[in-house]
Amino acid sequence: PPEEKAKRLAEYVKATKHIMNEAGIADADYNLETFDEPDPKRHAEIIAAHKAAKTAYPGVKLTLTMGAHRTAIDFFRKVADYTDSWVLWDGYYFQAKENLDFNAEQIAKGKKVWHYTCSTSPRTPLYREYRLHAWFGERYGLSGNQIFWFQDCMGGYGPPDFKVCTFGGLVYRNFGNTIPSIRYMNLRQGVQDVKYLDKLREVAGDREEVRDFLKEAVRKVWVTEMHDQTAPDRMREQAAELILKYAR
Repeated sequence: PPEEKAKRLAEYVKATKHIMNEAGIADADYNLETFDEPDPKRHAEIIAAHKAAKTAYPGVKLTLTMGAHRTAIDFFRKVADYTDSWVLWDGYYFQAKENLDFNAEQIAKGKKVWHYTCSTSPRTPLYREYRLHAWFGERYGLSGNQIFWFQDCMGGYGPPDFKVCTFGGLVYRNFGNTIPSIRYMNLRQGVQDVKYLDKLREVAGDREEVRDFLKEAVRKVWVTEMHDQTAPDRMREQAAELILKYAR
């Protein structure tokens, strides 16, 4: 019954809280994912479960991962008061105005909103899927960026190493070492791009020139120069120049 499921999730949160606290980790320092890409048929159950858990243990931060099933905005609004952070698939939840408004509202309230991707094909465009991954978070002012990836282990979970390549492994193993794929290297470049932008904010503060540059950089990378794959490199160089200018 739904009420029993809600009670059991609260007990699960209690147990997790105990384990984390015993390890010296405060409630403010972790997020607890409760449901991963849930079926819409479970929405009533999720709302009841989150409400029960937050009422019993308000300090524990509950996270929902939403993807696979396109979910109406009504569900988000009903469960929002009992949810502290969101991991949203960028294929659904960053197009419609109602979703963008909701995301912005959550961030304004101090909650976390991340985006994620989970492609497993080497044929996925390197530039769009990997180099621009961190830029996506910059574009929407998100709390962070995530990429979900299956990686098998030496213990035999999943396909053997030599078979993973055709499924798009992010890194490969060579005995005790890891070898980055081209996909991984593009992902890392995008992260470094955004680090330059963050460093510029840190050094230059809220100067008008910097605000204008950051806004224009995202617009060029994602809109006006979307098909120019040199755009992130050029924006990084300009950010570096501004960092040097204001760091002196």
